[in-house]
Amino acid sequence: MVGLAVGAAWLAIVVFSPAGRWVADWAWSASPGWAVLLFVTALVVVWEAVALPASVFAAVRGERRFRKGDVAVSSLLIAQFRDTCTGIVIAIAGGLVVYGAIALAGGWWWLVVGGLGAPMVVVATAVAGVTVRAAADGLPVPREALTDRLSALVERASGRRVPVREWTDPASAAPTALVTGVGPSGAILLSRSMVADWSDDEIAVVVAHELSHHVHHDLWRKAALDALVLVAALGAAHVVTVTAGPGLDVQALADLTALPLIGLTAWLAWWGLRPIRLAQSRAHERAADRYALSVTGNPEAFRTAIRRLAAQHLAEERPSTVTRLFFHRHPTVEERLTASLKR
Repeated sequence: MVGLAVGAAWLAIVVFSPAGRWVADWAWSASPGWAVLLFVTALVVVWEAVALPASVFAAVRGERRFRKGDVAVSSLLIAQFRDTCTGIVIAIAGGLVVYGAIALAGGWWWLVVGGLGAPMVVVATAVAGVTVRAAADGLPVPREALTDRLSALVERASGRRVPVREWTDPASAAPTALVTGVGPSGAILLSRSMVADWSDDEIAVVVAHELSHHVHHDLWRKAALDALVLVAALGAAHVVTVTAGPGLDVQALADLTALPLIGLTAWLAWWGLRPIRLAQSRAHERAADRYALSVTGNPEAFRTAIRRLAAQHLAEERPSTVTRLFFHRHPTVEERLTASLKR
């Protein structure tokens, strides 16, 4: 989140100041044949160089909030540096794809990029489970009795074998759980602190909740909506670039300075449409809560788990409407507890 905010601020500076033109002129003079790559790389490297310290600070602060000072700073630095390198590669690749699509398709570039990006979102969702299960930070749950209970719960509820793994990523200090991958690649991940500190009944309710996302194909549906929003955001970026570009010294779509304007506008459109994506997420979470209560028949453990998660993640019980629309993937704590009382 911090990196994206810094990136948006940097793109705004480039768009609304002579900085974009200066970098574009430098790239063309340095190497006309590699101008696009130089331009995009220069912008992305500055972005990540500024964002890295802020991201590390936010990660350390979050770790201390949940672990009261027990912070593996070296691990966090490694994780943030890894994420920075990944971000640089993705951003450069994205810039080159957009510029190449403009060169090939002109005013229809946004459909070309959207046509490429949408399947990539879906494929990334499908292979995520394989990546996590193969990684060193996705390990078997160490408690044999709990493992047997969870395996039986999963097979009884879904008729499938969905692995439940312990997530030991140093960036996931707070107790948490999530589902990743789809189909055979699907897996349910439990943070190490949850496995160590929570009761078996609470963990079973959490696993049943996450299992609902897998059973009801929520990740597929999320990927499909994300793909549509991506195409809409790119379309909005095209309209803004064509109409407002000349006033910002963007002479044409093929002008290098069009790339920061496209990036900034697409980012703003993506965030402007965020309430739609979060509304879908909250609907999925409500259904998962109902599923967990039905499968486990343990509303008391469910309420205890919700209260613990809310306390440990410092969740607001009654957030403002704006906060809920733009930041909440889950229903409010009050809403979830009230719904459980009806079971």
